[in-house]
Amino acid sequence: KARVDGKEVNLNEAMQAVYDAFKKKDSLLWRGSGSMGVMQEEEIEKFTVVVIDCGVKFSILRSLKERVEKVIVVPANTSLEEILKLKPDGVLLSNGPGDPEPVKYVIETAKELFARLKRKELKIAIMGICLGHQILGLAFGGKAKKLKFGHHGGNHPVKDLETGRIDITSQNHNFVIPPETIPEENLIQTHLNLYDHTPEGAEHKNLPIFSVQFHPEAGPGPFDARYIFGKFIESIKSVHY
Repeated sequence: KARVDGKEVNLNEAMQAVYDAFKKKDSLLWRGSGSMGVMQEEEIEKFTVVVIDCGVKFSILRSLKERVEKVIVVPANTSLEEILKLKPDGVLLSNGPGDPEPVKYVIETAKELFARLKRKELKIAIMGICLGHQILGLAFGGKAKKLKFGHHGGNHPVKDLETGRIDITSQNHNFVIPPETIPEENLIQTHLNLYDHTPEGAEHKNLPIFSVQFHPEAGPGPFDARYIFGKFIESIKSVHY
């Protein structure tokens, strides 16, 4: 369960089964240039991405399907061993509600996944969005902090600290993982919110792991950050080629 302003939300109530997000025929009807569905603007890579569903938005699944052959969604409490049976090339920790610290089953799965990546037992790229970004920080030993003013809406300027690029982003969260609370020295901050200077992204120096606090899928919201999904595909390629 995850806390939202003192209450708890059961993440497992929303989704109880593993499913291929685009296997059903009616899902494929979304495909088509100019529609609100899968626009196929990108070259489709023969990769499988497993999404750990903490409350995932369908627009995130569409953004992945524009770029990879298969998108499989699993419940938040799915074990790492069950995830690995699906033979993923990439794993996405999804967005979701509330305080990330009570979602210990996802944090433990992430810890185990990161440990196996460090031991070079797996060739999988990892990405986190929103709650998934916070789970990544907690899995590396960080601590969650409630924001004085939560980030909501589609007009948040975020700076890429490496390139200097500024994107207008969509956001919906009330918690943050301050970088100074994370003992993992190889996990670096990559993005900064220009309203309140809170962290908006992280990346591991040596492992194919990165995350963003904002919503890059632009559903609804600005399209500035859609390139983040392309970065995920390049990260997947880096562990396979």
